[in-house]
Amino acid sequence: MIRHAAALACLAMLSGAATADEPNNILTNGSFETPDTLFPFVPLGWTDIPLDAAIWADGIARTGTRSIGLDVPVVGSFLGWTTNIADPNTGDLYDPAYEYGGGDLHVSGYYMTPIGEGLGPVGQPADDIVGIKLEFRRVPPNFSIYQAFEFLIPDGNTQGEWVRFDIVVPPEMISPEFPPYPGSVSILPFRFIPFEVIGQGTIYWDDLCVWQDSNACPPDLNGDGIVDNGDIGAFVAAFLGGDLAADFNGDGILDNGDIGAFVAAFLAGC
Repeated sequence: MIRHAAALACLAMLSGAATADEPNNILTNGSFETPDTLFPFVPLGWTDIPLDAAIWADGIARTGTRSIGLDVPVVGSFLGWTTNIADPNTGDLYDPAYEYGGGDLHVSGYYMTPIGEGLGPVGQPADDIVGIKLEFRRVPPNFSIYQAFEFLIPDGNTQGEWVRFDIVVPPEMISPEFPPYPGSVSILPFRFIPFEVIGQGTIYWDDLCVWQDSNACPPDLNGDGIVDNGDIGAFVAAFLGGDLAADFNGDGILDNGDIGAFVAAFLAGC
């Protein structure tokens, strides 16, 4: 399920430095400074789509020396970077963890188009489709896409200035209708050139940060802001489906202890 998120979530583009209240970044190598140990021509924790089609820039950066870039793709094609790649040391994906039924998910960072390389007129959206795509994925061993959203940048010509973006995905955006529920999220800076558009310019991304707020109401599993029978159904579906969203006592396994812990939390309310 893919939705353009303009009517669904908050995507604010602000100039200036990162705010001081950002929690620890759970995104691997969001500054793109560290090379991959096996493939040193790409940043650690990232891969380009398609392979060898995107830019790992050296000497163009908001901080440090490196950033990732997206040049003009072939008309009608998708170009991007993604965290959906396996760590060869652990076998896990680099996608940041996501707690279904938890708090708001935040994705922030900066983008820039060099002077003379804008994606469209100054002060206007890009002529092509450019932004951040979030792919919420089911827990292992499934890893299939549960739900996805695209957040488009409002300014396709920053004239060399790094512009901050902030994405907030509240839990009510994540549908409760398709268990097993998501346990991670792929981060994809992307660019797509429609057939009717002549692409131009280059965009760079740097200093990406991902974090999730703590859940103020754990038994509200379907994220609708209230504790009711819908949450009981969500717990049962997660428990029977082997989804660790039902691991209410936090011991890493699903058993009667989780049933008791959920019932206690449900009766206590929020």
